[in-house]
Amino acid sequence: MKKKKGFLIAIIVMVVGVFTFYQMTGFYIDPPRDKNNPGSVTWFYRRLMNVPFIFSADSIALRDGTNPTKDTRQAISQNVFSYITRFTIRTFPFNKRLYLMSTGNRDFLQELGKNTN
Repeated sequence: MKKKKGFLIAIIVMVVGVFTFYQMTGFYIDPPRDKNNPGSVTWFYRRLMNVPFIFSADSIALRDGTNPTKDTRQAISQNVFSYITRFTIRTFPFNKRLYLMSTGNRDFLQELGKNTN
């Protein structure tokens, strides 16, 4: 009986942890722009922010009905970073898989002249 109770408690804690992680944090993917900016993934506290769990400058441009360009990417990234900097938990190296998830599998890195293969 104790094993079943312990297992049930572990499952409840895990479900609450996953829900909290998804609802309270998010990932911003800053795509690479040049040799000086290799791109990054920023994990941040996003509670009460109106942003998706995984997003990038290009996905914001797409959501607003604009085709991503180098200029829109830079402007959006500056605005996002000025807002989420104080909520940053950790920064990771750029991850192309997360970038593609944020843009619906559209690779604007290739289209805008940055090859990250």
